[in-house]
Amino acid sequence: MSLRDYNKDWELMAKYLSNEVNYFEKSRFEEQVKNNEELESDFYIAKKAWDEAGYALQYKKINSEDAFNNILGQIKPSMKKVNRFNSRSSFVGVISFVVVLLIVAFLFYYPFGTLQKMLVFSTHNINKELILGDGSRIYLNQNSSVYYPTKFDSDKRFVSFEGEGFFQIAPKNEQPFVINVDQIEIKVLGTAFNIKAHPNDKNIVVTVDNGVVEVSLNTQKVFLHKGERVVFNKVEGSLIKSINQNRNYNSWITKEIIFEDDPMGLVVETLESVYGVQIELADLGIFDNRLTASFNNADIQSVMLVVCRTFNLEFEQDSLVFRLKNQMPY
Repeated sequence: MSLRDYNKDWELMAKYLSNEVNYFEKSRFEEQVKNNEELESDFYIAKKAWDEAGYALQYKKINSEDAFNNILGQIKPSMKKVNRFNSRSSFVGVISFVVVLLIVAFLFYYPFGTLQKMLVFSTHNINKELILGDGSRIYLNQNSSVYYPTKFDSDKRFVSFEGEGFFQIAPKNEQPFVINVDQIEIKVLGTAFNIKAHPNDKNIVVTVDNGVVEVSLNTQKVFLHKGERVVFNKVEGSLIKSINQNRNYNSWITKEIIFEDDPMGLVVETLESVYGVQIELADLGIFDNRLTASFNNADIQSVMLVVCRTFNLEFEQDSLVFRLKNQMPY
């Protein structure tokens, strides 16, 4: 790749992150990310760099040319000459260029400390299993992603994650397994646990199946054992530990669902997680219902029929969207 193409790629990503793209550029870039796993991996790290290091943009006096050349020198020796930055460029250009610096620096140095590429493993409309080089297994629910290096460092195994996944970590006492999820960090030696951390959810939930899990937020630390969970509230910035009362926390893997006088809100949340659908309740009174039922490897249509017959409801389906409403009298 030529230096011109290299700069052009980073510049488009920088413009996207700084919200300086037009409608067509935005659509084209999002389509490229969707269809290119390598670009998706780069974009994830770039976005993380933008989110975590955006404070650097307040500094207007930086030697951007020297900094960029120094970074490129570490990446590819042939890329040492960069055209002098035009001081007459707009402030938007300054922002984009600084973002470029942050992207490159974080892409090749964060969080592994050595020069290596991150890989991405993502799901969209199906569940998938990822087996890492150390023997650890990660089961990913729909619309989830895990980011990991080509080779783990000798002192720790570090990955980043978003979405929902069940982790079975191979024990290595001298090499803890560390997971970055949004603002929190999860550290284990060898255990099994579930993480629910979709970007649009207000909470991140970590539920332990067996073993011991350490969850930390800045200076806060919580240790979880079998049958316990912690909820991280993104708005309040709090970690709340409790006994897990949700018997269906991993039903999206087992396909076994048990409801025992559970409120409709929890029923909807569980079914959406298990089947990757969206359920809308047309009438507020439906929320007052409580369901007792069990399902084993049932398809979503069969489950919806049971719910409707139990509460005298009917449903409409539009692709992956189900709309529940009170049954009309004949």
